[in-house]
This record gives sequence, structure tokens and C-alpha cells, in this order.
Amino acid sequence: MNKFRSLLALGLIFGVFMFLAGCDNASTDPKLQTGDLNDPEFEQIDALFGEGFTDMTGSMLDLTFQLIDSIPAPVGIAKPAVFATDGGLDNLDFTYSYNAETYWHVFTVSASSSEDDGFGGTYTTDFSGIDSVRFSGAQGYIQYPDDGATGANIHWHIDAEIQSTGTQFTYDSDALIALAVADLNDFVVNGTSSEDIDLAVADGESACVLSIGTDQEYTDVYVPTSESGSECPSSGRIDVSASLLLNCEGDTPEGYDELSIDSNWDIAYIFDDGTITVTYSDGTTQWTTTQSCGYEESYSPRIIPVEQ
Repeated sequence: MNKFRSLLALGLIFGVFMFLAGCDNASTDPKLQTGDLNDPEFEQIDALFGEGFTDMTGSMLDLTFQLIDSIPAPVGIAKPAVFATDGGLDNLDFTYSYNAETYWHVFTVSASSSEDDGFGGTYTTDFSGIDSVRFSGAQGYIQYPDDGATGANIHWHIDAEIQSTGTQFTYDSDALIALAVADLNDFVVNGTSSEDIDLAVADGESACVLSIGTDQEYTDVYVPTSESGSECPSSGRIDVSASLLLNCEGDTPEGYDELSIDSNWDIAYIFDDGTITVTYSDGTTQWTTTQSCGYEESYSPRIIPVEQ
């Protein structure tokens, strides 16, 4: 049973990696009932869409910024700091091409790895997809990002799969994002993305299946990366529409056999200079939570997870 519990927890943490969201004000719909924050179903939703919710899209932005570093630019052209990252591509294989007519830099990426799962087995990970970026300046699209760059369009389609004894996880992500360079190294995020996540965990006596589908719309999410490495958005919004299916059966621990969720949710994350107010709605009831946001670390162009 310890193996089952650990695998499920790991799968839930790893399986819900999406962008945080924000909106201009934390209005409450008077037509909806006010939800109890101790409601068991809400606690499950809050666990899934709280801490860790930003990690995967944040990692995809990290990947794009790392790929930008590999674009072959002429001598004397320096990429602006807003497109810089201190990461690396040591474990990633990719091919690169450039379309001079459309200005898109296109990367076909792939990676695979194996590691000990902690239970005498092995995790195998396969990752592949296409990540494209196009830069703009004051006069329109430009081939190379330099100090005159005013923004970038990013388009990716990524598939990932992880397998281990008793665990099957798949992740598909599509995104079309526009970054506008703001003051210094800050940028503003607009665009859309969608994710499909499927996780199955079994240990011979019990099994759980989790499926999540989400659509996000990012509106004027301001990321002040120039402020001492802080990555907490100070304003903007992303609206999230999510569908969730979770079923467990068999001799599962801690009442998982009684856990069954099949629901649709609208979620909004409100950023206000270090505070995040999150509203959840299932169509009849609305829950509201407030957390602090932000921590110090070396610069990396991703939005951090909510701290629960």
C-alpha cells in the first residue's frame, strides 16, 4: 500500500503542470453558493490545481528560452537579457530550421531517460514535439532577437510519456503565446494553451485513473523578472476551463476506493503585487482562496507555483 500511495502522490504532482492564472478583481458571482474550503471534493481540486499547477508550462517556457540561446546569430548581435536563461540542453536532442518567409525558427525536439523509481523498478520518460518562435521589432518581424526586439510569438506542441511498474502517465500540450518585452527584462504574456493529462496507477490490489483536460487564456500577465529574480506576476489574468475525471477501485488505502470525481471547473487566478486570489467554480458553488506568491532565486523565465 505504501507503494500505491507514493505512486499516486507522485503522479498527481507530476501530472498537473500548467500555467497559473490571474484576473483584475476577485468578484464573487452572486448566483453561486459560497463553498466550504473544507469540503472533501474541493480539497481534491485545490490540491490538483494549486501547488505545482504552473510547473509544466513554466518548463515549456524555460525550454523555449534555452532553444533561443541556440539560434545561430551573426557575430556582434547579442540577444537581450529578457530572452536569456541559465539552463542548458544537455539531455535534449533537437534539429533547427528557419523559414525566411514567415520568420519562424522551428525546433524539433526529443529526449528520453530512465531512472530508479524507488521501488526496485525503472521510470522511463519519452518527450517529443515541435517548439517554434518568431521575434518582432518596432518595424515588424525580425530574424534575430537583439536589443531592438519588442516581443516574440511562441508556438509549441509537446507530447510526454512516463512509464513505470504500475504507472502510466501521458501529457499533451499545445500553446500559442505572445510575449511583449516590457521595462528592462520584464515581459507581458498573452495567448492560449491546452493540456490533456492521463494517469493510471495500479499495484495489483488497487487502481486509480485520473484524466484532466484544460484550456487556458492568458491576458496581460505581467512578469517582473528584472526585480531580483522574483517571478511572481504582478498583474493580469488567465482563465482556466478544466474537466476532471478521477476514479479508484480495489483495496485502496485511506478511502481512495470511495473517491470518484467527474466534474467541470472554471478557475481564475488573481495576481496583485505578491498576492494571489484563486476562485474555483463548478457551476453551482464558488470557492475562494488567497495565497502569497514569490520567492528569490537565480533568473529563469517561468512563472512560479502557488505556495499552498
